[in-house]
Amino acid sequence: MPSNNGSLKVFTDFHDAFKAKDYVKLEKVLADDFVSIDENGKQASNKKDYLSFLEGWSKVFNTDWKVSDVVEKKDTVFSVEHDSDIFNNYFYDGGLEFHYTYIIKNKQLSSIQWDTLPGYANKQTVFNDRFTKFYQWVYINYPAKASYLTQQDEESAKETKALLLLYFQAINLKT
Repeated sequence: MPSNNGSLKVFTDFHDAFKAKDYVKLEKVLADDFVSIDENGKQASNKKDYLSFLEGWSKVFNTDWKVSDVVEKKDTVFSVEHDSDIFNNYFYDGGLEFHYTYIIKNKQLSSIQWDTLPGYANKQTVFNDRFTKFYQWVYINYPAKASYLTQQDEESAKETKALLLLYFQAINLKT
């Protein structure tokens, strides 16, 4: 049931725009001073960088973002979300799942923070191992492209996906 302050509506607008790949609407949903905050409590990105990430990586990897356990409390919406795509499924051994907190101010999304769920430590260990091996393979075979692995724009996403598919061939992993 939507609240009087519209927090759930902003949350829904954000997810609907993401699923529709409507980046113009996403930009309107995010406040100008929007920040994303990682699981360590550090700022991960601002509005411009977050939109670049959503448009670039999500478009290239065709990320399926499933939302469950949505709870609204005043200007805050809590949820559990599962990101599924070729990148997350491989590196996180079946997808990435976090608890998200959305802060709504003035009918816009002011911040998103994600926190780990039980079992994340094992997934992080798998990620660290697999990504280290992938990065080393890229650095040895395609050193000029290694820097793409740490960027979040669309060009980097395209390069990372192409490298990942080559890596899968090299290790005989079927996709």
